[in-house]
Amino acid sequence: MKRKSFFVYNKNMFSHLLVTSEYSFYQSTIRLEDYVRYAKKLGYQSLVLSDHNVLSGHDRFSKLCAKEGIQAIFGMEMDVQIENSTVPFLILAKDNQGYQELIRYSYQISQTGSVSYDQLKNHSGHIHIIVYGEGGLFDEALLKGQRDILEIQLTRFQEDLRFFDVAISYNENQKFRECNVLLKQVCRAKNIPTVAISKVKYLTSSEAKDFHVLELLGKKKTIHDPGVPVLVGRYFYSDEEIHQYYDDEEQERASSLAGECHVDLTLFQTQLPKPFFLKDKDEKTYLKQLVFLGLQKRLQTKEIPKAYLTRIQMEFNIVCEKRFERYFLIVYEAIRYARKQNLLIGPGRGSAVGSLMAYAMGISQIDPLKYGLLFERFLNPNRTKMPDIDIDIASQDRPLLLNYLQKIYGYEHVALISTFHSLASVEVIQALCQCYTLKEREARSLSLAVKKARAKYKVDNLRVLQERDIALQNAVKQSKACQEVFAMAQKLEGLYTSDSIHPAGIVLSEKSLWDVVPVMESNGFLKIQWDKDTLETHGLIKMDFLSLSNLDFLKELLHQTNLKIDTPHLDLEDQDSYALLNRGLTAGLFQLDAPFLRQQLPRLKPNSFMELVNVLGIARPQAVQHIPQYVQNKRSEYPKSIQELVKNTHGVFIFQEQVMRLLVEVTGMNFAQAETIRKNGRKEPELIKGLEEKFTAIHP
Repeated sequence: MKRKSFFVYNKNMFSHLLVTSEYSFYQSTIRLEDYVRYAKKLGYQSLVLSDHNVLSGHDRFSKLCAKEGIQAIFGMEMDVQIENSTVPFLILAKDNQGYQELIRYSYQISQTGSVSYDQLKNHSGHIHIIVYGEGGLFDEALLKGQRDILEIQLTRFQEDLRFFDVAISYNENQKFRECNVLLKQVCRAKNIPTVAISKVKYLTSSEAKDFHVLELLGKKKTIHDPGVPVLVGRYFYSDEEIHQYYDDEEQERASSLAGECHVDLTLFQTQLPKPFFLKDKDEKTYLKQLVFLGLQKRLQTKEIPKAYLTRIQMEFNIVCEKRFERYFLIVYEAIRYARKQNLLIGPGRGSAVGSLMAYAMGISQIDPLKYGLLFERFLNPNRTKMPDIDIDIASQDRPLLLNYLQKIYGYEHVALISTFHSLASVEVIQALCQCYTLKEREARSLSLAVKKARAKYKVDNLRVLQERDIALQNAVKQSKACQEVFAMAQKLEGLYTSDSIHPAGIVLSEKSLWDVVPVMESNGFLKIQWDKDTLETHGLIKMDFLSLSNLDFLKELLHQTNLKIDTPHLDLEDQDSYALLNRGLTAGLFQLDAPFLRQQLPRLKPNSFMELVNVLGIARPQAVQHIPQYVQNKRSEYPKSIQELVKNTHGVFIFQEQVMRLLVEVTGMNFAQAETIRKNGRKEPELIKGLEEKFTAIHP
């Protein structure tokens, strides 16, 4: 049944069908948030995103448009191989089936660089195909006025593609306006519809130079290079401006095509696959058996102590309520396989070590009750967003584990995740210094000033740094060229310029990923084109297998020395080890080799495992200011009930669990509520409204 559209569509409003964003690296200065906000201000009710060969921005775009009550239309400017030429076509998805076709086209392009013309000929009819005049296959014939060639090529498209439109574009240019008259005549004679296409690369006319400089950066050219002209008229026209350049017939056709597009990305859903080893077994029953038997084995008793039993039952109920059983079982099996194959896995990290279930199943080697760790830090029953389990693995072993998962669940059911690199403050300054051919002394001075200001203020934003730092202000003022570079850098800062792979995250899907999300080929794996923050709304939950070079070093050391280390039974109170740490001799030791920690260890003098944990916690930015108090071992003036929370950390609140316990103790809230405040209190001040009086009462 066809899903009813939530949008009331205005057929009289023009629709820009070709809008390129920053996801087409170096081909646009348009950021999605700015695009949607600006278009709404102009009164547009439908918006298209049609990046070059990729669908990377579509999910974010969809959510932004929905928030503003705007219809989102999804397209792609796609390279098609026609004989010996690569020719761009504009493709718009009419419906969800058409969007799946875009997914397959984009995947093919990631493999071969283009889609074959034969593939396009076999399209499903669920897409709109728009053939370019300007910039297309017959661009040269159009400019030369070769009507016969236009007729031959259009006849071929009619025979092969069945239904398509021809773009009337660049009417702002007098030469192309004249060419387009001929193109329209030929199309009318053949009953081929024509549509107004304004190729949008930036939002306003004032941004033409910004776009030009971005193009130069992408091509590694300088502003003096005559081979890259300034491209004017590629901005997002208002409805009134469009009327100046395009006939009503072509405008109405654009609106008509937009009105026929109804894609709902929220319907693209999947879930984790059923763990292969379960076969016909019930997931919940198997998980429960695994957890309770595992806990008995960990505690070496069939009579589970009450505290452990209460905790494991609470965790199990929440996991099942959140339908998280498959996640635990898949991670459990992956780690079981890794250990069986002698792949080196870390003992556990992050919030997952607060789970007793993870400990019982062998996912983590840390007993959370022994160390006072809270399950709600990992899986808050009040939060809809799912957590993930972070697993450290030797970098040489990670590909072996991923290959295993791909072999078990299938190529199209396992994927890596995209990340996007943007122009950071120092990077954009250095790139523009070269582009503007600044004098070496000026370029060095300006770049150094930005680096120092960024390190000083811990901020990576040129506008903020300039406001705060006098040395940077002086470096900018040293010449007009420096001022021009800095002004342009502020405009281009933050634009995406490349994509990469998330260093740890992978996802598994019950459905073929081609049916759910845009993917591309990446070194023998699928890679989802969207970033990690968009995946959960489509039923994809990230698992983190993080390469850790320290594990590679340890693995090589064990191999060369033939040492056998029983990690779960190491002596964590070995005083010879602490004596070494207290001398600051920790180069190469994970998390202890930073210069600051090597300097502080002789002062902090940890002499037990819990003291070492304190050291790692207090060295973090939020707690580092309390090191003097910690060293002096001062007693705080908190009431006895609060003092109990910080007795092991010398009166200093170091850990997030301590903050949560404090909230529970003072306010009477539960741990789930405390975790919500800990995580979101700064961003949502209303969460902590009214709590000040309760804290003042116990510690005036």
